[in-house]
Amino acid sequence: MLEYFSLDDKIPKPLTECRQGCWINLADPTPEELVKVAAELAIPFDFLTDSLDPAERPHMRQEGEFFLVICKAPRASNASKDKNSPSCRPGINAGCPPFATMPVGVIVTPQVVVTVCRDPELGRHLVDGKRSDKHSRQGILMALTVLQQSSMIFIDHLQELDALTAELEERMRRSMRNEDLANMMQLEKTLVYFLTSLKGNAMVLEKIGGLQNPPLAPEERTLLVDALIECRQAVDMAEVYIQILSSVSEASASMISNNMNSVMKLLTSITLVLMLPTIIVGAYGMNVALPFQEHPLAFALIVAFTVIVCLLLWFFLSRKRWM
Repeated sequence: MLEYFSLDDKIPKPLTECRQGCWINLADPTPEELVKVAAELAIPFDFLTDSLDPAERPHMRQEGEFFLVICKAPRASNASKDKNSPSCRPGINAGCPPFATMPVGVIVTPQVVVTVCRDPELGRHLVDGKRSDKHSRQGILMALTVLQQSSMIFIDHLQELDALTAELEERMRRSMRNEDLANMMQLEKTLVYFLTSLKGNAMVLEKIGGLQNPPLAPEERTLLVDALIECRQAVDMAEVYIQILSSVSEASASMISNNMNSVMKLLTSITLVLMLPTIIVGAYGMNVALPFQEHPLAFALIVAFTVIVCLLLWFFLSRKRWM
């Protein structure tokens, strides 16, 4: 999808064609749209295709007057994404990572600004979000805005993941299931992806801060500082949540091991108690002379003796807390 927007006003207005100073949004573009934009603006074609590679790492490139800034932004995974919201809160029973990360490219040219993303809504959502600077729609300022907005969305999703972790932890306290452990692993995997993406975004921000040709303007420098603060806050949150999840996972593994030991200890004690009647009955079943075999109450005495011995053994094992 190829869209043109005017950046003259605070709210972008749709345009029917490209013109000086506009914003071009390429959302899940077709090959024909990529070729058209590259030909119209003389943009290196790999600037457009790199932004569509799901495995692309955050980085910044400069070729002449063209800047390419690629960052990673979070979005709800396809299996749990609400069509009406790009940042919905998925349930923990989805069986897949609740969030994924996707590259978003911002191409700065002397005439226009181009954003490229595979997600039909993510690119527009990043640019249309709240911003701290009224001029944050042009050039490098738009790239910084996208990086800042992605960090804010990361923070929102990290808070949702923390809530999901608390909910899952409570469920695991009541009854532990394989499904809960699988969900815990998926949450931990999502946090690792988040942390890797955020560190890449922070590296891009630092490279933008070191630009000398052209040097950053005061308003760009101000927005850069704000974006770095948001990004570092998100990095710290992700690291803390990863540590919390690791602790919960270790505690869950210890709980599983402890429950297994308790079950095995109980079954072993029951087996030991039931072994005594088997030994006694087996001994009196032999075809040899045995005590009390002629006594009229021999059967009742043997049963009573067996029950008493079993009860004494059960009491002994209970006192020792071996069962």
